Amino acid sequence: MSTAPKIPAQHPFLNGEVILNFSAGVAETLQTMAGVASTFDKGFVEKNWKSKNDISVFLDLKSDPYTGQIRFHFDKMVLAALFEKMIGQKIDPNSREILDCMGEISNMCYGYAKAKLNEKGFALKMTIPHPCATKDLPEVYSRHPHIIIPFKVFDQLCHIQIIIF
Repeated sequence: MSTAPKIPAQHPFLNGEVILNFSAGVAETLQTMAGVASTFDKGFVEKNWKSKNDISVFLDLKSDPYTGQIRFHFDKMVLAALFEKMIGQKIDPNSREILDCMGEISNMCYGYAKAKLNEKGFALKMTIPHPCATKDLPEVYSRHPHIIIPFKVFDQLCHIQIIIF
């Protein structure tokens, strides 16, 4: 018998609607803002997963009394290509503007999902995106596994990570 804490089945962040709406938020944002398609793979659950992507952003998930975090992970070359499609200008993949691009994309993705989920009674709160190099992400202290949703943009693997606290 495992001593790991069990996540209550009624936990709102485990609802399939959450996963589908965050995935749809990414797909819609990239299609609308950059005219870029994304393809999603089957999600999985893992306890101590670490992203191999260059750039990440985290946003707090709050729906009283539940808390968690959503993270988006992208390769910096993908972000540079998205920036060029969105703004019409080339950008150095190592520039500070890449982080700003990541913050804007994540804000739109979260906003899309939040609007759809709140229509269904989820009551997600507003949050501020915190973009950074993936190596600089704050450590996660959760006793629960993470939900990982892989997707591809420009044939490069990116991820959505949902963390339950």
